[in-house]
Amino acid sequence: MNINDHAINRVAAVTLGCKLNYSETSMILDELCKQGWTLSTIKEGAELIIIHTCAVTKQAEQKCRQKIRGIIRNNPSSRIAVIGCYAQLYPEALSEINGIDAILGSNDKFDIPCYNKISKKTIHPPLVKVTPASTLDIVYPGYSLPASLSIERTRAFLKIQDGCDYGCSYCTIPLIRGVSRSIPAEQIVERASFLASSGYREIVLTGVNTGDYHYGKLGLCDLLRMLEKVNISRIRISSIEPDIVKGTSI
Repeated sequence: MNINDHAINRVAAVTLGCKLNYSETSMILDELCKQGWTLSTIKEGAELIIIHTCAVTKQAEQKCRQKIRGIIRNNPSSRIAVIGCYAQLYPEALSEINGIDAILGSNDKFDIPCYNKISKKTIHPPLVKVTPASTLDIVYPGYSLPASLSIERTRAFLKIQDGCDYGCSYCTIPLIRGVSRSIPAEQIVERASFLASSGYREIVLTGVNTGDYHYGKLGLCDLLRMLEKVNISRIRISSIEPDIVKGTSI
């Protein structure tokens, strides 16, 4: 489906939560730009507003609800897509909020054609796609926009891992993002090289638990050695538990 088939041509995004969410939002926006969308901001006006949600705590959930209702109230002519963790956990509750046009879960948010299906204001009931977390076996990439399109032009986020195998009673991550799975090392190095050549000076590796990175026989330490060849000033690691770092010793 060609984006030009619709009146929608400007897209804005609001991201709540962690660096992983930010990297995934950027990737989604990049894919939409490749299909002809134009990046905008809420203040500038956008036919489609994507709200990337968080649900790691009850406070985060409350913040999401407040943000969603505020954006709907202040942007009555925009289409609203609520995606990510809160959408994964509470699609039924979101379906009851008037003004939401699409609800896309943890993996379904990467289904770019879904955004093109929102062709007129306030679809009721809204388009809902939420795949159960227990069945998630694909790990989608996440990365900062090319530096020419990004507000943050010095630091880039790069997703290397998603999900978690720990079943901590206080944590909803396994219910939201599924089991731990990692992106192939070659793909990560290729994207890191692109980000470096695009003008970024720092790359932050992100994931639910980056220390659990493992693809085939490669662990995080092996990946870091591969990334040493990338012409970048600094590589940082986020969300790491040192006791489970896998791979050969540094």
